[in-house]
Amino acid sequence: EHPDPWLERVLRIVTLGLTRGSVTAPFATMALKDLARECEQQLTPFAPSILNTIERTLPNVTPGCAEGLRLMYAAGKLLNTLPSVDEQLAHLDATLGLCIIKIRELLQQPWFIARGAVINQLKMATMFFSTLEGSIGKAVLDGLLPIFSQIVAHPEWGQDNFTLEEMYICAQKSLTSLLHPEEDARPLLLILANSYKTWPHPAALNLLRQLVLLFGRDPNNIIGPVFADISSITLCGVRACRSVNGNLSDWAELMEAYLGLLAQICKKNTRMLLQIP
Repeated sequence: EHPDPWLERVLRIVTLGLTRGSVTAPFATMALKDLARECEQQLTPFAPSILNTIERTLPNVTPGCAEGLRLMYAAGKLLNTLPSVDEQLAHLDATLGLCIIKIRELLQQPWFIARGAVINQLKMATMFFSTLEGSIGKAVLDGLLPIFSQIVAHPEWGQDNFTLEEMYICAQKSLTSLLHPEEDARPLLLILANSYKTWPHPAALNLLRQLVLLFGRDPNNIIGPVFADISSITLCGVRACRSVNGNLSDWAELMEAYLGLLAQICKKNTRMLLQIP
């Protein structure tokens, strides 16, 4: 309940554990994650130095492993305690920036070689989003939007189910970190629409469910055309499958997500259904 007397001493031990290699790092990252979760405000005086240690440690851990995810969790929590956006931005390059640089490099490789590494980097970004609060969330999403667009536009990455699923999960998690999501999340609509035209994916519909809640009352109805296009693509695909006596079970997961989306719209925004031609 009153961690201040012992907190600094514990942090010295945790920091030492982070820098002593693979034997102690797993236990140190577990301790740091617990401290960041339970003592977030008390960590404020120590946040810059802990972030510096995390930034030195991150390049040496395996992306997507438990240690890396715990470090990204702690980094997000600690960024929230910094007093200014400028101070927060100063630490982005050495945390999320590492993920962005690595993903750009990996996307130049064949998808069947680099898929696992790309997914792990996206998981790191998703974990980062899960703890961020305040205005810094927009800067983080803005950094990832070009990556999302690059994935969607690529003829192979844009049709890889595993990569797309992790991208949509990351995008969905970003919504909770935005201070003004009704403005900041608008670029996701175009990325979602373009991706679904190329490769319909159930995770895209899960993201759309969140965007329908977010933009459903928008006076310009910006979500309406996106929903209409995605509905048309989904239903036309099912009809085409039936017309050639295809296996409808292949569409089961997509249709389950689509029907879940319709059920939510019926509950929250029936008007949207009535506006579809």
